[in-house]
Order: sequence, then C-alpha cells, then structure tokens
Amino acid sequence: EQSIRRFGIGYVPTRSGHSLSGRIILPITDMLGRNVALTTRLIVDKSSLGKHWHESFSKNKYIYGIQENLDQIISKRKVILVEGQFDALRLCDSGMPIAVATLGSSVSIYQLCRLIQLADDIFLCFDNDDAGKKAVSQVFALLKKYQLWRQKDINIITVPIRGVKDPDEYISKYGKKDFIKRLKESKQTYVSKYRKNESGSFFDFEIV
Repeated sequence: EQSIRRFGIGYVPTRSGHSLSGRIILPITDMLGRNVALTTRLIVDKSSLGKHWHESFSKNKYIYGIQENLDQIISKRKVILVEGQFDALRLCDSGMPIAVATLGSSVSIYQLCRLIQLADDIFLCFDNDDAGKKAVSQVFALLKKYQLWRQKDINIITVPIRGVKDPDEYISKYGKKDFIKRLKESKQTYVSKYRKNESGSFFDFEIV
C-alpha cells in the first residue's frame, strides 16, 4: 500500500468496460513530480490486447522512480539502475529506496548524466538476457565516448544475477537479504579491482 501511494499506482477494474480495463496504471513523472505520461501493464487474460500500452512520450528523457526516490539517492549518493518499472518497485518495497528504472532496455546519455549528477555509486542490474547485456555495454560505451569518467570520480558497478530473469525474480526466489549481499559483494569486487590504492566507501544499507 505504501508503494502504491508513493508511486501513484492505479488499476482499472475489468468490470469498468474502459479501454484500459484490467490494467495497472504506472504514471511517469519528471524531476519536479509533474506527470509526463501514463504507462500500463495488462494483468488479465485478453489475448487480443498488448501487455504494455502507454501514452506517447520520449522514453530516453525520463527515469522511472527518480523523483520519488530523489532524497534517498542524494543522501546515500548511490543508485540502483534496473530495466523495468516492477523491478524498481520491488527493490523499493524491499527496503532499497534508491532503485530507478530505464523505460526500455536502452540507456541514453541524458539518463546517464542525470544519474552521475546525483550519485557516486551507480549499480547496474539489468535483466539477465541479451538486451540486458547490451544495455550494460551501452553504458560503458557512453562513458568512453563522452569521457564521463573525467567529469567526476564515479563508480559504475555491474551486479550479476545469474539463474534468474531480473531483480524482481531474484528477490522472489532468494529474498532481499541475499540481493543486498550481492550488491555489497559487487561493490567490494569493484573496489578491489579498480580502486586498490584508494579508500572506497562501502555500501551502507541496513537490512530491516
């Protein structure tokens, strides 16, 4: 219920007869909390309808959850970037209110620069498929192309989730404590590999 209220999530009942009946409604907002568009997910069996429907908007200019989690991201200087809205919701609902999502499998330079402005540690946890692997490669390609490494001392940390499809499924199967452990291990591996001679900041989430 807390997440539903926080993210303004809605649902159109099947009995309503509306064109969006049987769909969860997920609003997209900008950094100021202004509504940009409505996205939906069909959760009833209607084979003639697409699972996803959304109003037209520029996906590469927005990040799902960034306004709702802005205070926590700035406070911790950390963000977890995932691929799907439900992945971000699951992480936030599991005590990690620094999770945000791209609105598709690709990452734009605008989205990446926005996250770099807000966080020192960016954890990449995309879906465990070809599209997810391509998205990770895309992030590092953008960093190199625009020389973003030189703009700020940032840590871009990949978080492997082998054996499951996405972060949502990982938490369902292994629990949030195991996922947080995976984040910590990924950070420590990164520090030992790339920051050997520097004092790295450790992941400081409390498990509640």
